[in-house]
Amino acid sequence: MMNQAIRQAITLVEGKTAIVETFADWELLMDEIRGIDEWIRMTRYYSREREGVARGTIEAVTLLPSETPPPEIEKPEARLVEKKQPEQQEEQEEALPDYMTRRTHTFQRDLQGGYLLEWPDSFVPEKEVRHWNLEHGMEVETEVVAEDQYGRTTHQVSRVGQNEDVAPRPDRIVYEGCLVKNHGIIEETLMGPICDEYGKPFYYTVPVEDMRFYNLQAGMVVDLAMWQGRPDTLKIIWRHQKHHQPVPAVYQKKEFAATIEEVVIEQPAAQETQQKKAARYEKLMKRAQPQAKPKKKEKKVRAKKAKEQLVAPLDTTVSAGLHIDEIDKSPLDFEPFAGMRLMIVGNDKQRAVYRDFFDKTEIELQHVSGDCGHGKKVKALAPKTDAIVIIKSRVSHEAANHAIAQAKKLDIPFVVERLDGRRSLYTACCEQLEKARVKQMLAKKKK
Repeated sequence: MMNQAIRQAITLVEGKTAIVETFADWELLMDEIRGIDEWIRMTRYYSREREGVARGTIEAVTLLPSETPPPEIEKPEARLVEKKQPEQQEEQEEALPDYMTRRTHTFQRDLQGGYLLEWPDSFVPEKEVRHWNLEHGMEVETEVVAEDQYGRTTHQVSRVGQNEDVAPRPDRIVYEGCLVKNHGIIEETLMGPICDEYGKPFYYTVPVEDMRFYNLQAGMVVDLAMWQGRPDTLKIIWRHQKHHQPVPAVYQKKEFAATIEEVVIEQPAAQETQQKKAARYEKLMKRAQPQAKPKKKEKKVRAKKAKEQLVAPLDTTVSAGLHIDEIDKSPLDFEPFAGMRLMIVGNDKQRAVYRDFFDKTEIELQHVSGDCGHGKKVKALAPKTDAIVIIKSRVSHEAANHAIAQAKKLDIPFVVERLDGRRSLYTACCEQLEKARVKQMLAKKKK
């Protein structure tokens, strides 16, 4: 059996050498000879004819004088794998970039999450930053967990090195524990009102996209962040799992809480069901009580009083019977009203036009839809508004009445503009802002 295998090997080698013409063919021939040599050695090991050779040792079988025998096989049962040459391994190691072979990288804090300084197009999620309490400039070890089609990688922190003298990023302003109110309005935190760099309080309206992404509801607690000197970069970076429960008036303190844990409390489900049952029982009791019907005489007296009450005329910029050539067309000056807040109710189609115009004047514009379902939004924004302009032809009766009631209640200058043209609307806005400015000046003099 062994002699037959050797004869076959010799015939194979002789047939292959006759075909060799180039150096590439010679390299292929040498690879095939190594394979034939390995086959002969394995055949000799497993053959029953030992010829005095102990089991477990293999004699070298030389097919060509230029070919050196391979090392002895200690475990023939194992799978034979051809080892790569050291030159190929060095080429593969040299092909990898330097940032992939580094053990640690420098973490850089971003507005939301962060990235690695040495690794381009890298991203560290906000969840990892909060889990490891990372700060700007720390040395970390990471692992790549995802990579998109553009080569951007998402990293997971596996270890944090010993970092000393590390401080938060100075140009990054964070507002922690912000309370979300109805319609996505945020105006205070658990520690007090939200203030800008100069100590002036302000409020933030969450975009519709963020409301849907974070699934925000009234009473939730979030964290905001922005770059210093750039209020347009203000955004939500984290949503807490707990809801804010207002403390009863009996137990309220005058001072704000020192930490989030003191105010954020989870109400048990059993207590909520008891409160619902009690409220339902009170409603049923009210319905059961008979209500006295007003007499006919009282109804007539009420109707007479209602007719006698004079209706206060509403201000408007429309002058009846005035020719178009006699209307003042001089440019309006909005510079004295910089920093004031204006609310326009109605005419949703021109929202973008109004915003582009008032952005140049540094007037903060709040445009509310003229639908009847935006009464709550008007009620929430009215206390922070200096003047209100209602477009009569582009608003519903309910929304207009609600805006007028809020303006009268808070003593805010307002006007019902009958025309929806831009010139007439801007003129009405200028007049109402002037009234609000004079009102603020008189209030300062009294103080």
